[in-house]
This record gives sequence, structure tokens and C-alpha cells, in this order.
Amino acid sequence: MATKRGFDGWRAISKVEESSYDTDATIASTFRNDADPLNVAVELVDGTDLVGTEAEAANEQDILSKSGGGSESLPRLRPNEAALYLAYLFGNLNQSPINEPASGYYTHTITPGPVSYLTSAQDGSGAAVTTLNVEDTSSWPSAGTLVTAASGTEWAYTGKTATTFTGVSITDTMLDDALVSLKQPDNDYSLPSFTVLDYIGGTYKKQFSGCLMQSFEIAADRKGFIRAAGAITASGTISNPSTSRPTELTEVYLKIGDANVNIGGTWNGRAFTSGTDINAKVKGFRWSGENDIPDDLNYGVGGGQVRTKGERLRRRQSLQVMLEFEDMTEQDYVTSQTALNLEINLAGATGSYAVNLYFPQIKFNTLPVSGGVGVLMTTLDAAVQQNATYGSVTAVVINQQVDYLHA
Repeated sequence: MATKRGFDGWRAISKVEESSYDTDATIASTFRNDADPLNVAVELVDGTDLVGTEAEAANEQDILSKSGGGSESLPRLRPNEAALYLAYLFGNLNQSPINEPASGYYTHTITPGPVSYLTSAQDGSGAAVTTLNVEDTSSWPSAGTLVTAASGTEWAYTGKTATTFTGVSITDTMLDDALVSLKQPDNDYSLPSFTVLDYIGGTYKKQFSGCLMQSFEIAADRKGFIRAAGAITASGTISNPSTSRPTELTEVYLKIGDANVNIGGTWNGRAFTSGTDINAKVKGFRWSGENDIPDDLNYGVGGGQVRTKGERLRRRQSLQVMLEFEDMTEQDYVTSQTALNLEINLAGATGSYAVNLYFPQIKFNTLPVSGGVGVLMTTLDAAVQQNATYGSVTAVVINQQVDYLHA
């Protein structure tokens, strides 16, 4: 017999969300990971405790429910994977037109809040705009309400073109690069679902639909690649399609040696400026986001054995920055509870590939110093907070791919 080897396997997922929960989307993106294949779990019930069972051991057993899922592990992160998983984690993505910031590239802005776009051509000139032109309206509904973060002014719109809204009366004169959002209800807790295909080996493939991002982490230490990990939960629906392996993208792997960490600057929703570079003493960082997806929330009456919807409760984030101890600067941030912002710029060594993480408002909440007779280190745990204008976190991914998340 010929048993299988995991190094022959591969994983691919859909670049766009499922049209409806638990309905397969087209598998379109392959990447390299070292996670175990996803698996189906069943909840079983037998008749041991039923009155009238004559034997001590049950002679019947039934499946009560099914679920799927497993882990994701990316020891070398590329912008494509970051865009995919962050978009599914947060559920919102703004995609620029082609050639921004360079020929053939796209900028993908991903946040956990309402979908946000920057007005006009994003040239930073500061010139006032009197018409509402945005980067790309493909993911916006045909009608809705817009709101500007700076003033809180709202406008209803009733139509759109590729980059312009119609049927809207502009009542503000906004500056170029003003942040404009699609207003969403506070109770919008549904998550976009996607499809995963695991190739096990031979003719064996397992395709999982109704997948959700339970959590995702981006981390790195000195002298290493940027790495990522996450947890995927699926509906429990599984198939074995004949899908061929999609082409793997030839993007750069991100390294911490090419990264920059800046603190205490100015973030305007588009650019981070005037921060203090702390690269020299940064040993590493870890950021994670988590969607609270209770198991029993996703099963619906009349849905059979599998999950029938993708919803969450509260989101949570955690952030750690490990530093060589130099002075009391970071310690004072904790004791004074200074509100700061932070940029982690994971730029690729070549071209315009990048993954940038922006935290508009954080406060450090611990200050342990360790090291003994060696190098003194301090690990700063940060509370990621909600900034009234710019939210809690913004991820900006730059690469040459298009059509993430929205079908």
C-alpha cells in the first residue's frame, strides 16, 4: 500500500466571499502553509441513558450536529494571504483602482468598522472637493447613507458609477483625502463566509463551505519572516470536488528586517507621519484579532445538522511589542496612561508590496522588565482602543491582486 505524505498537499481558498452562507465560492488562491488539514467534527448522541434500554451498552448512535474547521499557519506571510484573511476577519475592504500606488498595483484598506473610502484622487494636495469621487464603488450597495468621519455629516445616495455617487447632494466642502464611510447599523454582526479546499494527496480533496475567521494573528521576531496564524470554523458541509490547483502567486515574503515600527505620530486615515522610529530596540511584536463566534449561535432551526449562518458577538484585539530596555519612556507611557498611536510597516524589500498595520489609539497596560544579567527587555502589552474618528485598527495591503472579499 502507498500511504500519503503531507508535503505533497496544498490548500486553496476563495478570493471572494460566498454569495450566501454555506454556498461554495470559486476556489481561486493557493498559498503555502504548514497547518494540518481542516476536519469535520460530529456531535454524537446514543441511547445509554434512555429508560427501557435493556443492555448496559447502547445499541444505537446518531449524529446530532456537524461542524468543520481547524488552524491556519503561515510561517512566511505574503500580502495576498494578509489581504484574504484580514478581509474575512473584519468583513470590510476598500480597494483602490489599478496603478495605485505604482503601475499595476492596488491598495486594499481593511478595517473592522464600516467600509471607508478616501475622497478624490488621494494626491494629498489638500485641495477642496465639491463632488464625491471615491476610489472604487464596486463593493458598495446601490443605495445607502454616507458619513464623513471629521464632521459626522450624513448624505443619502441613490445611485453610483464606477467611482462616483449619484443622487446625492453634497452639503460640505471636504478636503482632498477626507475619510468617507458607508454608514452601517451598530448591530451588523454578520461575517463574510468563504470556501476552503484542502488537497490531502492522491485523489483526495476536502472542500469546506461556510468558513469563517475565528481569529488571526500577525507576528515577527528579529532575524525572521513575518508569520501569521489563525483559526477557521466551517459549517460542517464537505465535498470532494475535482478542482485543479490554482496558480500560486509570486509575491515577496515579508521580513521583519524590512519593517518599520513608529509610535506617537499623526494618522489621518491615509498616512502616518511624524512618528518616533523605535526600530533599534524592537525585538518583535504580536498582534491578534478575534471574532467571538459561539458554537450554538450558528445553528438554525430547520437547518439540519450543519450551521446555517455566520455571526459573531464582540471582537477583541491584543497587541504586544517586545523592546530592549533603554530608558523609562515606555514605562512612563504605562504609569501616565498616555494615549498613543502606532504604525507597524511591513514593507516588501522590492516593488510596492506591503502590509501596514495602523493603530489610531492604544494605551500600554503592563511594564515588566526582564533579563537579569543579560540584555534587559520589556514587554509592553497594549489595549487597542476605539478612536472616535479612525476606529481601532486599519490594515493597508499593497500588491498586484484585485477582487478580494466582494463577489
